Amino acid sequence: MKTQTMTSQTHSGTNTNSNTKLAFYVLCSAFFIWAIPNNLQTIMMPQLQLGFMMNNFTTSLLDTNFYIGYFFAPIIAGLIANKLGYKSTIIIGFLIMALGSLLCFSALDTYTLSLFLGGLTTTALGCGFLETACNPLATVLGPKEQASYRINFAQIFNQVGNLTTASVGAMIIIGGSHYKTAEEIAKLPKDSATHYHHMLVASGIPVYIFMAALLVCLSILFALIKFPHTKALDESSDGYFSTFKRVMKFSHFRWSLLAMFLMNGTQACMMGFFLRYAIVELNTDPGHVSFLASVLAIAAISGRVVGTYILKNTNKDGNVLGMFNALGVIACLAAVVLPGWFGIWSIPVAFFFLAPSYPTIFALGIKGLGKDTKIASSFMVMMIVGAGIIPVILGFLADKVPSFSLVWIIPALCMAMISYFGFKKSSL
Repeated sequence: MKTQTMTSQTHSGTNTNSNTKLAFYVLCSAFFIWAIPNNLQTIMMPQLQLGFMMNNFTTSLLDTNFYIGYFFAPIIAGLIANKLGYKSTIIIGFLIMALGSLLCFSALDTYTLSLFLGGLTTTALGCGFLETACNPLATVLGPKEQASYRINFAQIFNQVGNLTTASVGAMIIIGGSHYKTAEEIAKLPKDSATHYHHMLVASGIPVYIFMAALLVCLSILFALIKFPHTKALDESSDGYFSTFKRVMKFSHFRWSLLAMFLMNGTQACMMGFFLRYAIVELNTDPGHVSFLASVLAIAAISGRVVGTYILKNTNKDGNVLGMFNALGVIACLAAVVLPGWFGIWSIPVAFFFLAPSYPTIFALGIKGLGKDTKIASSFMVMMIVGAGIIPVILGFLADKVPSFSLVWIIPALCMAMISYFGFKKSSL
């Protein structure tokens, strides 16, 4: 009888472990999917800037609009996760993103900037739902001591999504466009010039249609998958305000919010301005530098893989974060003082060192928060607002400074502060 009981417990433990692994690997697909709109926006920026005839500052406001949705999403998503759980929050996020993709498709088809802004905000709202639920869920689907490693591993799929979108998206959107110089456009009849601008904007339509269909399929998949029950998944906090008061008493959490704000802003600056920087430095059109979008994505996934490997073999997550960002500061400053091709290649190097920052800051920030983790995670995701503020500052400077390369001082300062958090302020 005792042997049968032990055998039953062994099978139960094996099944639970197997279910946890399956749930984790399915969860990784969500990390992949929310990379698509972020990178798609990066690729679409030069098209929208040319198609709607906007300057750098005005174009950067599109980023702000996108991340406004991201900022408010965690408030709603945190409450839903607290009441219904992570799985329901993820499914709702998929469906909201699908709606946003359809709005963007309609906007590009009708050449309506205001509708596109609405689609961006809706898509970002869905992305915020996914990030609020997926990041903390990844930390609890397995051994507690491997939480940082696990979230970094899951985030590798996010970088694969970045690379896939950068490669395929650039090929479809930028590769399929025929660019004209300002002089050539000026010589066109008014109707032809209007058609040309419409063509640039409409180049993103196929990708948004595909994304909407993919998101609906993923929502069905997640509805069918059973996630294991653990204490960490079942615990709920007692509300936003009381949770906020408790978690803000932790110094490491307060500093993690600042670090996350700066990290998101730095990432958005590099993703949003890298191609435009290359276009200005080389005095060319987007078609000649579209391959650099893939270079940036490769740098990110390489940095995430290397960072994940190092984190798996050390328990000094804060030091790894600090060292990576310190090296990123050097790369950004190289772009400032050595413009041209050297400066252009310095940005992917900086992006390589920035890559492990998001999941590492997230894991360090929510460490030791217990039942407050779900809502505390939503506060962390709200720091995406940094991606809507810092690029606007960079865009304003880009229109004012004599050399575009000078704007990389801003990412250098941000990475310096993240490095300080890693070395000095990330411990409980």
